[in-house]
Amino acid sequence: AGLGAGVGDGIDLSGANAVTVYGNKVTGNLDWGIALFGETGSKIGADGKGNTVTGNINDGIYLGENGENDPSTGNSIAYNKSSNNGDDGILAAGVDGAGYQQAMGNTFSHNTMSTNDHFDAEDLSTGSGTAGTANTWTKDTCAPAHDANPGAICS
Repeated sequence: AGLGAGVGDGIDLSGANAVTVYGNKVTGNLDWGIALFGETGSKIGADGKGNTVTGNINDGIYLGENGENDPSTGNSIAYNKSSNNGDDGILAAGVDGAGYQQAMGNTFSHNTMSTNDHFDAEDLSTGSGTAGTANTWTKDTCAPAHDANPGAICS
C-alpha cells in the first residue's frame, strides 16, 4: 500500500508503473487529488487528454516515494489543470529524512495551475534539472505568473 492509501486521495498510483491516467475530473478529496508513490514511467495527462484536479484538501497532483529510496521517476505529467487545491497545484517532493530523492527524472509540461492555497507548482527536489531541481518543467503556466517554488518552473 502506498503512503496515501486509505486517507482520502482521489487516484493513487503505487508500484503499478507505466499507467496512463487521462481525462479525469478529480474533485473534493480529503487529501491529494492524484498521487504517485514510487511510480515509474506513468503518464498523467496528455495533449487533449488532460485531467482536471480541483478543490482537494491537499495537493492537486503529488509525486513522492513509496518507502525509503523508492522514488517516483520517469513519469510524464502533462496538459493537466490543477486549481483551488488546499496546498500546491502540483508538488514534486524533495529529499526524505534518510537523504533520498522522492521525485526525480519526471517531466512536467503544459500544465495550467491557478489559485491553489500554497504554490501553484512546487518542486522540492535538487539536481541538474529545471531551476536546480531533479525534474524537467517546460511550458507550465501558473496564475498568477511564477506562483511557484522555485519561481522559474512556471511561467
